[in-house]
Formats: sequence, C-alpha cells, structure tokens
Amino acid sequence: MNRTAWLLDRLIELSGPLGPFTTPQQREQQHEHFLAGLDESTLDPLIGILVRPSPEVPNDAYREHFELELQEAIVAAGRNCPLVALNKIAPLLEDAVARPVAIDVIGALRLREGIPLLERQSEHEPSTADEWARIACALGDIGGTAADIVLARMQSHPQARAPEIAEAILIARMRCESSKG
Repeated sequence: MNRTAWLLDRLIELSGPLGPFTTPQQREQQHEHFLAGLDESTLDPLIGILVRPSPEVPNDAYREHFELELQEAIVAAGRNCPLVALNKIAPLLEDAVARPVAIDVIGALRLREGIPLLERQSEHEPSTADEWARIACALGDIGGTAADIVLARMQSHPQARAPEIAEAILIARMRCESSKG
C-alpha cells in the first residue's frame, strides 16, 4: 500500500463511526498518534487527497468529519514548516472543491502571511454563506489588527447581513480584539 492510500485509509477510519470495540478515548489516542507521525513529507500526499477526492471518502454525515481530519492532518504535517504548508495550500483557493478545507488550513496555520490570501478570497465574492463564515473564522484564528481590518471590510458587505455570516464575523472580530492585547 502506498503512502497516499495509507493516509486516506487512516483519515477515513478516524472520521468514521466508532467500532464496537473502540472507546472515544482510544479513538482520541489513535487520532493524536496519527497526527504526531505526520511531517513535511506527508504534505503533498495529503494535499493530493484534498485535490483528488477518492470515491472511498464518505459523502454522508461523516464527510464533515473527514474534512476536519484532513485539515488537521495538513496542519500537523506542516507544523515544522508552516510557510511551506501555506505556500502549498494557497493555490487551492482557486479550486472550488478544495477551497473550504484550504481556507480552514490557512486559518489553522495562524500565520500573518495568510491574511492577504483570505482577504483576496473575501474580495472575490465568496459563493456561499459557509465560505464567508469559513473566511471569517480563519481570520479570527490568525487574529490581530490586520485580520480585524479585513473582517471590518467583510462586515460592511451586503451579504454579511445574513445572520450566520454576521455572527461568524462578529465572533472572529472579538477573537482578533482579544489577540491584539
């Protein structure tokens, strides 16, 4: 089994339901062990999984869990080289399928260098409320004055009047404010 197939199998396993003999604590230990074993050499295979979704990836309620596991795995793989990870994930903002996870990864990397990427994405009229909320949350994860300025611009956009978008922006701005001090 090649590395990409092994990573995909682990991501599917960790994002699926608990088996009859697996406790939540055991699953958490498996999750932590998996993330600890990732490094820069796994970035490209993980990004490949994001760009070319396998038919094995669940399309049901577990899809969100899979995306979260994948996002956490990419961030863990890039923990020792976050700028490399950011530079590899940035082009995926152009890919409609990969974009939601790419936005989340940029926020989770918490690099100020991610702010211009998210700002540019917010200026391209995000297509869904989910995308608007993800951009806001990612900016809140990064925090600071520069992120807050982008969030203020987003807040003035007519689409930001939708309750879920307005709430995401408000929470992100509060997180930016608390990170300034």
